[in-house]
Amino acid sequence: VAEHAGLHIGATQVMLWLFEQIDGQLALVGQRGLPPPEARKLAMAAVRRGHRSLAPPPKSAGADRSGEGRGPGVVQVAVPLISRGLTVGALGLALEPGNDWGERLALVDVIGGLCSTALDRALLYEAEHEARQTLEFLAAATQLMISAVDPDEVVDHLVHLAVPRLGDWCTAYL
Repeated sequence: VAEHAGLHIGATQVMLWLFEQIDGQLALVGQRGLPPPEARKLAMAAVRRGHRSLAPPPKSAGADRSGEGRGPGVVQVAVPLISRGLTVGALGLALEPGNDWGERLALVDVIGGLCSTALDRALLYEAEHEARQTLEFLAAATQLMISAVDPDEVVDHLVHLAVPRLGDWCTAYL
């Protein structure tokens, strides 16, 4: 969504940042173009503020276009990606100068909303998939326990069932 929409509004760079679950830091998970060094700081500012952040402020249409997306006329924009009230990441774009800043920045906000919705759907699908796998595992374990007569056979089958799904190895003491 972001890459295709970014091309439509004249973005020279598109960056997708998501929160790492382990340390709560933003991780760059997708990009088109080389992100500038300040991109992470701008993304974090958008996340902290809860709305769009710009660096530098928009300039006139006659601004210098040098620097392949990092010149003085290029504006770095970051919008937070908010899913069901939780910020899951940020979208960063580098926009070439133009006269239609208000319209383009409104589109950036819409693109951020679309990305948030797409990420939310992906996260919901992943959670549903994991829940379904857990239920399938529990159903298989229950079937093993009610079908076997020998306790050693039950433990052996449960260990074989658990190892690929719950861990790399398993030890059972009887």
